[in-house]
Amino acid sequence: MEEINLAFVMFSIVSTAILLNTSLVIGFSLVDIHIKEIIWKIIIASMTVSVLFEGVAIFYHHDIYLIIRYIILIPISVWYFRVSFTQTMIALLLGMTFDLAIVHLLEQNLFEILITNRMGEDDLVIHVLYTLFIMMNNVFITIIMYQKRPSLFPSKWFRMFQLQEEQTKMYRLYTFFVVLILGALNSFFYKTFLELPYFRTSFRVFIIFWTILLCVLLVYLLRHALNYQLERSQFFLDKQYQTDLQSFYKVIRSQRHDFNLHLNAIYGMIVSGKYEDSREYIDEVVEEAQHINDLLPIKHPATGAMLNTLSEIATQENIQMEFDIFDDLKEIPCSVYEINKIIGNLVQNAIDAAGNQLSKDERFVHVYIGREYEQIVIRVSNYSTMDLSKIHEMFDIGYSTKEGHEGIGIPSIESILSNYNGVILPEKENNTLYMYVRIPLTQDNQ
Repeated sequence: MEEINLAFVMFSIVSTAILLNTSLVIGFSLVDIHIKEIIWKIIIASMTVSVLFEGVAIFYHHDIYLIIRYIILIPISVWYFRVSFTQTMIALLLGMTFDLAIVHLLEQNLFEILITNRMGEDDLVIHVLYTLFIMMNNVFITIIMYQKRPSLFPSKWFRMFQLQEEQTKMYRLYTFFVVLILGALNSFFYKTFLELPYFRTSFRVFIIFWTILLCVLLVYLLRHALNYQLERSQFFLDKQYQTDLQSFYKVIRSQRHDFNLHLNAIYGMIVSGKYEDSREYIDEVVEEAQHINDLLPIKHPATGAMLNTLSEIATQENIQMEFDIFDDLKEIPCSVYEINKIIGNLVQNAIDAAGNQLSKDERFVHVYIGREYEQIVIRVSNYSTMDLSKIHEMFDIGYSTKEGHEGIGIPSIESILSNYNGVILPEKENNTLYMYVRIPLTQDNQ
């Protein structure tokens, strides 16, 4: 008898672990987390939580454990899976929806209606058989999710939190309502699950169809609402790009006008025989236009416009700014907005630091963009006397060497890079600070 009880406990542990594993795989897949990178962590976490709760259930079982185990998975997911809190909350709520709606209110409820009511609730064999069927069904669902990787919340939805303040508030508010709706729906499912034994068979059949309808409507409404919000954000970004492009276009028109004036001046000097003066004049013209020519390899005009604007700011502050661009950023996985935020923050920080220097030789900023080992490399360097022990403080939110700055530049870059397995690394050589950004071109973990 003890052997049977032990076997049943082990069977319950495995059953719960598989259910939790399937719920987590579904939840994290729907928020666009690459399951292949964390599948073993999900399995370990599911088994650990299952052993914990099934072990406690031997002495004291309570239906509230179904909710508590998902609450415990919140810190586990944030710390162990390295998933953001917002994605974790939505993923676990979606996983709980599958657990309550599909497994408990649909599958188990259906089995109890078709089999248990006819053969008896105490029939252990029947209970084991339909539990085993549900386990195999969950394994099958896990395999499908693992291979197909369906996504309800695209990863760029969570990256939209990095937009301007007004857009960020809109996304946070919308995400709050999504969490609220999922929480309310799960509360309804959980209460219905608790009351199932007291319902008539006809009403339990009604619950099955009602559960299916709610789940379908939830997926449909969320998908369409999310797409609508993303389209609105894309429209907002397009307006920003158009502003940058107009700035770039004005610079080009200005250069064209200046070019005509320079051409007339050079022609006049050559006609007058002032060849040495014309050579010196041409050297000055070439040097003035060099920074624009340096930016021509970049594929995205908005990025070129931003760098041109920063270059003009540097020139106004008597800061020498140089570009070495060996990659056009055509294959970089980031959006144009994210590229501008990464490069713009690095260059602006370098300009601020260079502006604090007194010597002309120390007032410089150098920007390098290239490709190494299938990685995009962005390097921004400037003169710095910062102590090596304080370099890590740049990565703290709120840190800034300039009064009035919020100090969110480097942390915001880290936030973007985390979506692409990119890294940002500081390096100091003599009195030059180098900020390296590396972004893999192949995004296998997204």
